[in-house]
Amino acid sequence: MGQVLGCVQVDQSTVAIKETFGKFDDVLEPGCHCLPWCLGSQVAGHLSLRVQQLDVRCETKTKDNVFVTVVASIQYRALAESAQDAFYKLSNTRNQIQAYVFDVIRASVPKLDLDSTFEQKNDIAKTVENELEKSTESLPWSLLLVLFFARYLYRLGCVQVDQSTVAIKETFGKFDDVLEPGCHCLPWCLGSQVAGHLSLRVQQLDVRCETKTKDNVFVTVVASIQYRALAESAQDAFYKLSNTRNQIQAYVFDVIRASVPKLDLDSTFEQKNDIAKTVENELEKAMSHYGYEIVQTLIVDIEPDVHVKRAMNEINAASRMREAAGEKAEAEKILQIKRAEGEAESKYLSGLGIARQRQAIVDGLRNSVLAFSESVPGTSSKDVMDMVLVTQYFDTLKEIGASSKSNSVFIPHGPGAVKDIASQIRDGLLQGNAAAE
Repeated sequence: MGQVLGCVQVDQSTVAIKETFGKFDDVLEPGCHCLPWCLGSQVAGHLSLRVQQLDVRCETKTKDNVFVTVVASIQYRALAESAQDAFYKLSNTRNQIQAYVFDVIRASVPKLDLDSTFEQKNDIAKTVENELEKSTESLPWSLLLVLFFARYLYRLGCVQVDQSTVAIKETFGKFDDVLEPGCHCLPWCLGSQVAGHLSLRVQQLDVRCETKTKDNVFVTVVASIQYRALAESAQDAFYKLSNTRNQIQAYVFDVIRASVPKLDLDSTFEQKNDIAKTVENELEKAMSHYGYEIVQTLIVDIEPDVHVKRAMNEINAASRMREAAGEKAEAEKILQIKRAEGEAESKYLSGLGIARQRQAIVDGLRNSVLAFSESVPGTSSKDVMDMVLVTQYFDTLKEIGASSKSNSVFIPHGPGAVKDIASQIRDGLLQGNAAAE
């Protein structure tokens, strides 16, 4: 009912674009507004002022030949005070933002190795943000596409031309005038008619071009060309080209296939901006004669053959595995050195323990011999030592017999053998003392 009476409701966090006979008239704030349709007033569309998010996945190559996928989240919103620009000046906001993000990331990351890419993530994000800010100073971003409401009132000879559009007027088939946005009277009885409409919005053309680098690697270069027709040259833009997109694409192919074969693969990634500038200059010279302006040229992707990418990643992986093997060998070397130092220290301490043990045994035997000689008059030290040896001898036999799993080599033994062992020990000590003297 409200629409029948010419009333329109605009929701909160939204503005509406009002047109009169197709020409921009006003920006409607949230609330209820009266738009008498009988006077040509209508709502061309709505524009959300909420913060939008665009997630972009961008694959590129680092300086040390590692292919990585950078994921960026762009949060943006349309400005209420620039709602007219946000609504009319862009044909596809999200695609055009994405193209800028691709351009900046693929210009920044190839100059950094893998570790630096991770470390300088915030710097890359700041660069992307700055470039987007510069790009949106004159073209505020919006989310919704524009819907055109072209109404032709042929019976009355009236023609409506929408905002950001011009119409080409012909009289009996010959160019007559360029019609600005608004309502125009074209009496058909006098041969006046509209030959067509020409959009003044920024258009985007994505071009995929396969070519070869200097080091014989086949790559696919993806370029995004942003262009628009000039209102003052609308006649040339409408009549001089039969297929604008195909003809722009031909120029892009020509420039890329003349530039990339002079560079090796790494230089192609590093000099991406130079290639884009060359393409833009050539397009600007060519298309200016036909009434078109090249707004921006972006090289958004450079894709080597999948086998080349796999080989480069395998080379990088092998290099890192070699470094890892060296580090592992160095660690094992350190472990062996520390283990040997530990064993040497352990043996040293074990030797000290054995020496102290033997010293304690000798001290104990000496005290025992002296105490026994004093307690039993007439015994000599030799008799005491013989008795100790016999005691040790029988203790040894007892331990051998008590063990069921002992591996022992038996030598001739008996009570007389103790005397022989004592003699051998005594003779050895005497010989040692004689040699020392």
